Amino acid sequence: RYAYTFKAVRRPFAFRVFAGDSYTRSVRVDVRPAPRIKESVARVTPPPYTGLKTSSVPGPPAAISCLPGSSLEISLEFDQEIASAAWTADGKTIAMEKKNSAWVSNMVVTSAGPYKIVITDDLSGRKHTAASGEITLESDQSPIIDFTNENRNFYVNPGSTVPLVLQATDDFGIRGIEITARPPEQKKGAKQLKQ
Repeated sequence: RYAYTFKAVRRPFAFRVFAGDSYTRSVRVDVRPAPRIKESVARVTPPPYTGLKTSSVPGPPAAISCLPGSSLEISLEFDQEIASAAWTADGKTIAMEKKNSAWVSNMVVTSAGPYKIVITDDLSGRKHTAASGEITLESDQSPIIDFTNENRNFYVNPGSTVPLVLQATDDFGIRGIEITARPPEQKKGAKQLKQ
């Protein structure tokens, strides 16, 4: 018996073996391409304090940008069957679940850095990196809120109405504003007047 191994096969080919004046029939070797992503979506839900809704953006291999603490859902569809898929980032690996025809993973983004999607081929059982990209964190400036009244000191009679006009801004949005008041004595806590 004689043996030969074709290493690192990348494209289809045919071969036959010669021995003296005879040879074998021709054998064709087809190379099945590795599974590829045919549809990829990332759904980003910003942290609750922003009051912003979930948005859909291109998923892997695209770069994903979000605020720290955002919830991230990745949904992938492949052009052929695969045995498993996993999301790897920040030294952690999260197994993806198959739902209908898509592979889905949910996580909370805490840090920036590279990520990759590792899949296991259904036929060969080999692992492949189907996609890789970067997660970038957006910076969130602190909200700015202030009274627009020029005079900050009011002297009024009991039962009077005090007009307060506020101006608030934030780079991602403001979910809510509340006005509290407390007596001049520092020992007593603040009481919510309006939200």
